[in-house]
Amino acid sequence: MASPGKTEIRVIKNLRDLQSLRSAWQGLCNEAECSGSVFQTSQWVLPWCSTFSPRYIYVVTAWRHGRLAGLAPFFFPDGGNDLLFLGNPLNDEETFLVNRLEKHEIVAALFHAILDNPRIRSFAARTTADLSIVPDGPPPPDGVRAWKASAIGREPGASLVLPQSWDEYLGCLTSLQKSKALYVLRRAETDLGIGFAVDSAPRIAPSEIHTLLKLREESMTHRGLWQLCPPAAKNSNFSCFVERICSEAEAGSSGIYLAKLYSGKSLIAAGLYLSFQKTVMKYCQGWATRLYRYSPGTLLDLKMIEWCIAKQIRIFEMGRGDEPYKRRLGAYVYELTTWRFDTSPGTNEVRTE
Repeated sequence: MASPGKTEIRVIKNLRDLQSLRSAWQGLCNEAECSGSVFQTSQWVLPWCSTFSPRYIYVVTAWRHGRLAGLAPFFFPDGGNDLLFLGNPLNDEETFLVNRLEKHEIVAALFHAILDNPRIRSFAARTTADLSIVPDGPPPPDGVRAWKASAIGREPGASLVLPQSWDEYLGCLTSLQKSKALYVLRRAETDLGIGFAVDSAPRIAPSEIHTLLKLREESMTHRGLWQLCPPAAKNSNFSCFVERICSEAEAGSSGIYLAKLYSGKSLIAAGLYLSFQKTVMKYCQGWATRLYRYSPGTLLDLKMIEWCIAKQIRIFEMGRGDEPYKRRLGAYVYELTTWRFDTSPGTNEVRTE
């Protein structure tokens, strides 16, 4: 399928062909100008597909000069007419993976390829990307298929832009935030003799994943538990999925990290972190509730922030939600917008700003 400019569109409809794309997919992710999120990388999508076995894959890819330049990974739930992003509902952000140098052409080609398919009735994208929807002329004549684009939901998220050093990070906090952070660290070091370690996939043992998930279940409130695993995923094998994203991780711009916090030889907190380009995202975390007064979750966050700064990570992403603890760590709140695209009278066009 030809698209505007010199972009070639190819559609993938089964897992075998999607897996064969792994090398080109990883090559796109490794490009310095790749734009997207960890939830559209092969390290996330392929393990999700292997675990949850979607029957009707629909992945739209854009190629320029023989190289993969853009990817929109969807599936049809139950073989219907509405597209969902692969990974739904376990992914925070649902956006396109594109080469930023040719972003406008690639995004336009991907959108047109999706919107021109007569089978597709609607799809949604939850993203912080700079997509805007603008009217494009009068409504089409009767009988001509058109699309309506609308913002159907907004959710907060929080991120930390990391400085060059730990001292600079502390200097960016308010005096109250800084004093609380130092108090948490000093008290834990004095009372608990804490130790900290970070393992990277695929060297993370399945037993460590099981321990993390047990700590997570112990420490999360019921509401917090389902915030990560919405009702649609209630009966899914989340443990198996987490094991797979750790065992199938690839070298390059993407990565999986398991951070562990010890008191002596006892593991008191653990967290799973996903990386893409110069961003590390906190995905899930758990801690021993018996040590709640020591704020083990905050303690693990602070040690991981310090580790990210040492590794020259630019962004520490804290995911959906604007819980107070994120602000106490100096995070800024942004807005995730869910756009819905469906058939409707009138015509709209998608563009990037």
